[in-house]
Amino acid sequence: MVEHASFVGTLSGCNQRELFLAEVVVFLALVLRNVSLPWVFLGRKFNTGTFKYWLKFSLDYIFLVLPGLLVMTVFSQSLLLLTSVLTACLATLLVFIVCEYLISPDRPPSRIVLNRIIDEHHQPTMFLTYFRSALLISVAAAILAVDFPVFPRRFAKTEKYGHSLMDAGVAGFVFAAAVANRVRTLSTYGIQTVSRSRYYWLRSSYVVLPLIGSARTVLLTVMNYPQHVTEYGVHWNFFYTLAVIKVVSNLLPRKFPLLWAFTFGILQQTMLTSGYEEWILNGENMRETLFAANAEGICSLMGYITIFYISDAIAKFVSKTGIRVKSWIECCWRLYVFALIFYIMQLGAEWTLGQPSRRVANISYVFSQMSFFTFTLACFLCVQVLSIIAWAANVPHFCIDENPWYGVQPCLSTSINKSGLLFFLLANIFTGVLNLIIDTHNTDDITAMCILIGYLFCLCLIAHYRTKNNRI
Repeated sequence: MVEHASFVGTLSGCNQRELFLAEVVVFLALVLRNVSLPWVFLGRKFNTGTFKYWLKFSLDYIFLVLPGLLVMTVFSQSLLLLTSVLTACLATLLVFIVCEYLISPDRPPSRIVLNRIIDEHHQPTMFLTYFRSALLISVAAAILAVDFPVFPRRFAKTEKYGHSLMDAGVAGFVFAAAVANRVRTLSTYGIQTVSRSRYYWLRSSYVVLPLIGSARTVLLTVMNYPQHVTEYGVHWNFFYTLAVIKVVSNLLPRKFPLLWAFTFGILQQTMLTSGYEEWILNGENMRETLFAANAEGICSLMGYITIFYISDAIAKFVSKTGIRVKSWIECCWRLYVFALIFYIMQLGAEWTLGQPSRRVANISYVFSQMSFFTFTLACFLCVQVLSIIAWAANVPHFCIDENPWYGVQPCLSTSINKSGLLFFLLANIFTGVLNLIIDTHNTDDITAMCILIGYLFCLCLIAHYRTKNNRI
């Protein structure tokens, strides 16, 4: 148990710049996919036959899944090089696209392009589908990859202070939940909805999340499965945190999210500075009571609630975006500005209150996660904006009356997004089974990569097959 905890943790973490570079690689790969597929295949549809359908699945796996896995494993030392190569490839394609637009006799003026109205048929929330699916893929890859030596220890969860890739998991789901809940009013595309029936409450988050959390706690205890106790505590887990946030967000009015964020942020930091941070992080907690046994999970709650309400404020801003192309362009660059502001606030918090800590979710951690995920959201919105501009400008393979993403459908991102809970649960189950049958800590890198690629392929295949058959 102790050996496992020391293997999957890190004392110092990584440079924060590496996290942003890793995200840029995923973003560039997605843009490259959206730009290249309509051109390479001359605008042919992929949903007209079984062979084309699964060919598209394979291409999506290469563009949407493998980059996220590679940046946290074999290419973790070459993030800048990988970013440069992808940027060069993308720039080359964009030059051809711009040139074809400029020489086209039917090209609309830029003023008309910028003022073109985007109706709901053109999926104004596709960026959220990209965001949530990329988050699920990254988390699924990381929870198994961390058990192999090929995964850099600096990306594992920090034991006290610092930045790391795996420290962003829970905050990412909290951010996504807040944004999805608010932006859902814009469009229902890509967001799973459940018909209201007599037994609807059985499928609600209030019931499902605590049940899954309880089942996980009991199952791991019975199986004596190695657990990283400093992650949440002895009994607490990710699902309990999400369940509490769900309850709080529905009890409190959502009209003034920044007010609630400020309130919970002050309460969280006041609690930590009164001695709880020292008690949790410096080994003084003997875990003698139920509260002490789950100190990390319980004492970090207000920090995650703060993240939820700040994210809700960001989502409120996005949901008010206008219906013209230029409105979404403006929204995109404003999100990058917000990310910069959060980063500056993070630096200020680090200077006055100390380094970010995942275990206690202090204010420095809150701002670091808000900076990272606002930047990530801006990147995926940028993908959407580029596609919308291409459609509005009548670029070849983006027909005037055609959905700007229809030429690259079906999309693996949509399938994963629609089967998000199943995808995440299967990732946890597969990870547990593989750890029981394989000595992951002593597996060579080539074998580890083959296992990871196959594991992610199976998860994506199940999600895509479910979407194909059920037409969710």
